[in-house]
Amino acid sequence: MDDILKHGRPGVSCLYISPLKALINDQEERFRSFCVPTSLSVMKWHGDVAKGERGWKDGEPPHFLMITPESLEVVLQEKELSKDLRRVRTIIIDELHVFVESERGVHLKVLLGRMDQLTRRKVQRIGLSATAGNPEEVLLWLSDNRHSSRLVSVPSQPKEKQFHFIVREVEEDRIDALSP
Repeated sequence: MDDILKHGRPGVSCLYISPLKALINDQEERFRSFCVPTSLSVMKWHGDVAKGERGWKDGEPPHFLMITPESLEVVLQEKELSKDLRRVRTIIIDELHVFVESERGVHLKVLLGRMDQLTRRKVQRIGLSATAGNPEEVLLWLSDNRHSSRLVSVPSQPKEKQFHFIVREVEEDRIDALSP
Protein backbone atom coordinates (compact mmCIF):
# COMPACT_ATOMS: atom_id res chain seq x y z
CA MET A 1 0.00 0.00 0.00
CA ASP A 2 2.75 2.39 0.94
CA ASP A 3 4.49 1.98 -2.42
CA ILE A 4 1.25 2.43 -4.36
CA LEU A 5 0.31 5.56 -2.44
CA LYS A 6 3.79 7.13 -2.51
CA HIS A 7 4.34 6.55 -6.22
CA GLY A 8 0.75 6.85 -7.49
CA ARG A 9 0.89 3.46 -9.15
CA PRO A 10 -2.17 2.88 -11.34
CA GLY A 11 -3.67 -0.49 -12.13
CA VAL A 12 -3.04 -3.85 -10.55
CA SER A 13 0.06 -3.33 -8.43
CA CYS A 14 -0.33 -6.28 -6.10
CA LEU A 15 -1.56 -9.83 -6.58
CA TYR A 16 -2.62 -11.73 -3.47
CA ILE A 17 -2.58 -15.42 -4.38
CA SER A 18 -4.27 -17.93 -2.12
CA PRO A 19 -4.68 -21.68 -2.47
CA LEU A 20 -8.23 -21.43 -1.14
CA LYS A 21 -11.25 -19.44 -2.29
CA ALA A 22 -12.47 -19.41 1.32
CA LEU A 23 -9.25 -17.74 2.48
CA ILE A 24 -9.69 -15.02 -0.14
CA ASN A 25 -13.26 -14.50 1.06
CA ASP A 26 -12.06 -14.29 4.68
CA GLN A 27 -9.25 -11.84 3.88
CA GLU A 28 -11.29 -9.62 1.58
CA GLU A 29 -12.78 -7.55 4.39
CA ARG A 30 -9.35 -7.06 5.96
CA PHE A 31 -7.93 -5.84 2.63
CA ARG A 32 -10.88 -3.52 2.13
CA SER A 33 -10.58 -2.07 5.64
CA PHE A 34 -7.01 -0.99 4.83
CA CYS A 35 -7.50 0.02 1.21
CA VAL A 36 -10.88 1.71 0.89
CA PRO A 37 -10.09 4.60 3.29
CA THR A 38 -7.04 5.41 1.14
CA SER A 39 -9.03 5.18 -2.15
CA LEU A 40 -7.27 1.99 -3.23
CA SER A 41 -9.42 -0.65 -4.87
CA VAL A 42 -9.63 -4.39 -4.13
CA MET A 43 -11.17 -7.15 -6.22
CA LYS A 44 -11.43 -10.86 -5.66
CA TRP A 45 -11.51 -13.33 -8.51
CA HIS A 46 -12.08 -17.05 -8.13
CA GLY A 47 -14.50 -19.75 -9.25
CA ASP A 48 -17.21 -18.80 -6.73
CA VAL A 49 -17.31 -15.14 -7.80
CA ALA A 50 -20.17 -14.51 -10.22
CA LYS A 51 -18.98 -14.30 -13.82
CA GLY A 52 -20.33 -10.76 -14.17
CA GLU A 53 -18.22 -9.64 -11.19
CA ARG A 54 -14.98 -11.08 -12.59
CA GLY A 55 -13.05 -8.55 -14.57
CA TRP A 56 -13.02 -4.79 -14.81
CA LYS A 57 -13.80 -2.07 -17.27
CA ASP A 58 -11.06 -1.06 -19.65
CA GLY A 59 -8.62 1.17 -17.85
CA GLU A 60 -10.09 0.57 -14.39
CA PRO A 61 -8.29 -2.44 -12.90
CA PRO A 62 -8.11 -2.77 -9.11
CA HIS A 63 -4.93 -1.94 -7.21
CA PHE A 64 -5.11 -5.26 -5.34
CA LEU A 65 -6.31 -8.43 -7.03
CA MET A 66 -7.07 -11.38 -4.73
CA ILE A 67 -6.94 -14.53 -6.80
CA THR A 68 -6.31 -18.28 -6.92
CA PRO A 69 -3.60 -19.70 -9.20
CA GLU A 70 -6.24 -21.26 -11.44
CA SER A 71 -8.03 -17.93 -11.89
CA LEU A 72 -4.72 -16.16 -12.52
CA GLU A 73 -4.17 -18.63 -15.35
CA VAL A 74 -7.50 -17.52 -16.84
CA VAL A 75 -6.64 -13.81 -16.53
CA LEU A 76 -3.26 -14.37 -18.17
CA GLN A 77 -5.03 -15.94 -21.15
CA GLU A 78 -7.37 -12.96 -21.56
CA LYS A 79 -5.59 -10.60 -23.95
CA GLU A 80 -7.14 -7.37 -22.66
CA LEU A 81 -7.13 -8.20 -18.95
CA SER A 82 -3.59 -9.55 -18.95
CA LYS A 83 -2.34 -6.15 -20.18
CA ASP A 84 -3.48 -4.71 -16.85
CA LEU A 85 -1.13 -7.08 -15.01
CA ARG A 86 1.98 -5.53 -16.61
CA ARG A 87 2.34 -3.10 -13.71
CA VAL A 88 2.23 -5.71 -10.93
CA ARG A 89 5.10 -4.98 -8.56
CA THR A 90 4.36 -7.39 -5.73
CA ILE A 91 2.91 -10.89 -5.50
CA ILE A 92 1.87 -12.12 -2.07
CA ILE A 93 1.39 -15.87 -1.77
CA ASP A 94 -0.54 -16.86 1.33
CA GLU A 95 -0.21 -20.32 2.87
CA LEU A 96 2.91 -20.80 0.77
CA HIS A 97 3.71 -24.16 2.38
CA VAL A 98 0.64 -25.65 0.64
CA PHE A 99 2.23 -25.07 -2.77
CA VAL A 100 5.75 -26.33 -2.10
CA GLU A 101 6.48 -29.77 -3.57
CA SER A 102 3.02 -30.15 -5.13
CA GLU A 103 1.48 -30.08 -8.60
CA ARG A 104 -0.22 -26.80 -7.73
CA GLY A 105 3.19 -25.50 -6.70
CA VAL A 106 4.62 -26.33 -10.10
CA HIS A 107 1.67 -24.53 -11.68
CA LEU A 108 2.22 -21.54 -9.39
CA LYS A 109 5.93 -21.36 -10.27
CA VAL A 110 5.05 -21.34 -13.98
CA LEU A 111 2.56 -18.52 -13.36
CA LEU A 112 5.17 -16.55 -11.39
CA GLY A 113 7.58 -16.95 -14.29
CA ARG A 114 4.91 -15.75 -16.70
CA MET A 115 4.34 -12.70 -14.50
CA ASP A 116 8.06 -11.87 -14.66
CA GLN A 117 7.89 -12.13 -18.46
CA LEU A 118 4.73 -10.05 -18.71
CA THR A 119 6.07 -7.26 -16.47
CA ARG A 120 9.58 -7.50 -17.96
CA ARG A 121 11.08 -7.44 -14.48
CA LYS A 122 11.52 -9.68 -11.49
CA VAL A 123 8.33 -9.09 -9.55
CA GLN A 124 8.79 -9.03 -5.79
CA ARG A 125 7.48 -12.26 -4.25
CA ILE A 126 6.29 -12.40 -0.67
CA GLY A 127 5.42 -15.79 0.79
CA LEU A 128 3.37 -16.12 3.96
CA SER A 129 3.20 -19.21 6.13
CA ALA A 130 2.63 -19.73 9.83
CA THR A 131 3.34 -23.45 9.68
CA ALA A 132 6.34 -23.99 7.40
CA GLY A 133 8.70 -26.24 9.32
CA ASN A 134 11.56 -25.58 6.90
CA PRO A 135 11.35 -21.85 6.12
CA GLU A 136 14.83 -21.61 4.55
CA GLU A 137 13.98 -24.32 2.00
CA VAL A 138 10.59 -22.72 1.29
CA LEU A 139 12.33 -19.37 0.74
CA LEU A 140 14.76 -20.98 -1.72
CA TRP A 141 11.83 -22.63 -3.54
CA LEU A 142 10.01 -19.30 -3.88
CA SER A 143 12.97 -17.09 -4.74
CA ASP A 144 14.57 -19.32 -7.41
CA ASN A 145 17.82 -17.40 -6.86
CA ARG A 146 16.27 -14.60 -8.97
CA HIS A 147 17.72 -11.88 -6.76
CA SER A 148 18.38 -11.35 -3.11
CA SER A 149 15.98 -13.02 -0.73
CA ARG A 150 15.36 -12.62 2.95
CA LEU A 151 13.56 -14.68 5.54
CA VAL A 152 11.47 -12.57 7.88
CA SER A 153 10.36 -14.51 10.89
CA VAL A 154 8.00 -13.22 13.53
CA PRO A 155 8.59 -15.32 16.63
CA SER A 156 5.57 -16.15 18.70
CA GLN A 157 5.64 -16.53 22.44
CA PRO A 158 5.59 -20.15 23.52
CA LYS A 159 2.33 -21.09 25.16
CA GLU A 160 1.92 -23.63 27.87
CA LYS A 161 0.04 -26.61 26.55
CA GLN A 162 -2.34 -28.48 28.76
CA PHE A 163 -3.46 -31.98 28.05
CA HIS A 164 -6.04 -33.96 29.93
CA PHE A 165 -6.39 -37.70 29.37
CA ILE A 166 -9.31 -39.79 30.55
CA VAL A 167 -9.22 -43.54 30.11
CA ARG A 168 -12.52 -45.44 30.33
CA GLU A 169 -12.95 -49.10 29.52
CA VAL A 170 -16.71 -49.03 28.91
CA GLU A 171 -17.81 -47.21 25.74
CA GLU A 172 -20.70 -45.39 27.43
CA ASP A 173 -18.31 -44.06 30.06
CA ARG A 174 -15.99 -42.78 27.29
CA ILE A 175 -18.86 -40.86 25.67
CA ASP A 176 -19.87 -39.40 29.03
CA ALA A 177 -16.26 -38.37 29.68
CA LEU A 178 -16.22 -36.33 26.44
CA SER A 179 -19.23 -34.21 27.36
CA PRO A 180 -18.70 -31.42 29.86
